[in-house]
Amino acid sequence: EAKQRRHLRALVHEGVPNALRPSVWFHLSGGYELQQRSKNSYEQFWRSQNDPAVCALIERDLPRTFPNHPLFSNAVVVSNPLPHSPRPLYEEEPPFVSSLRRVLLAVSVVREDIHYQGMNLLAGWLLIIMMDEEKAFWTLAALLQYSFPEQYFDTTLSGVRVDEFVLEGMVRECFPQFVARIEQVDSQILSLSVGWFINLFINALPAVTVARVWDVLILEGDKVIMRVAMALFALNEERLLHIEDDSAFAAAVKVMGLLQFNGNELMSAAFAKRNLLLGKRFVFPYKREDIREMRRKKREELDSQVVSPKETLRAIDSDEE
Repeated sequence: EAKQRRHLRALVHEGVPNALRPSVWFHLSGGYELQQRSKNSYEQFWRSQNDPAVCALIERDLPRTFPNHPLFSNAVVVSNPLPHSPRPLYEEEPPFVSSLRRVLLAVSVVREDIHYQGMNLLAGWLLIIMMDEEKAFWTLAALLQYSFPEQYFDTTLSGVRVDEFVLEGMVRECFPQFVARIEQVDSQILSLSVGWFINLFINALPAVTVARVWDVLILEGDKVIMRVAMALFALNEERLLHIEDDSAFAAAVKVMGLLQFNGNELMSAAFAKRNLLLGKRFVFPYKREDIREMRRKKREELDSQVVSPKETLRAIDSDEE
């Protein structure tokens, strides 16, 4: 069994083929298992949501979800196609918007603790990849239940905030020269990781690379986001340090992942092993136990403070594709 798991891990790290990805994600995430164990159907879940506040939040975010993607953008329809006749136009809601609405309604029922919290990008992404509404729901539900700590996406996004501070500590330790340059310009730049973690790198990386990250995330859980985040800093540090203009440097740091089309390069950097023959390269120096302990200490520190989620939630409100 251990040998089979190592083989599976190696295959997933190389990238799941596009044709197999929907089925692989559905099963590896635990979505299939969750569906089989559930006493309620997907339809029962989404039909049972009748909280006006939650429904209003979902309706607010529907037009913000991949607005430039053809599966989510409104199509103008001609109601009377006959020639020389009045041809009033109207907008027809794309099918994926209706699907997204139902997925979000269902998620808000099965995970009341997150009070919806901007799951629109995660759900929309799964719909694009899986092209199956019900499987997208069960995969998202399983991802939230099995891959992340219970409090990660809670009402104050406390888990995301914990990881923001943990990552900042890692970056300071591993890339001191880069951090010094950042703080010359704007110390708040490091908070860009909030958007990475809330949206699991959607809108922070090209779609093809997001898919590669999610392949491994679904198999190995939340440790992957720390490795990928640190790999982004490692791959971009040298290039960014050569930018002398402060404004250009700050802008480049904020979008440094958008040109990371080479998924192999990113995942290799994230999971590199120490090898003297390969010379100097970044190797993620923290074990899972180290991350767990850093998270525990930071959570204790944050729990003693009064939490206001307003600043954190701004990272959700993105109109970008």
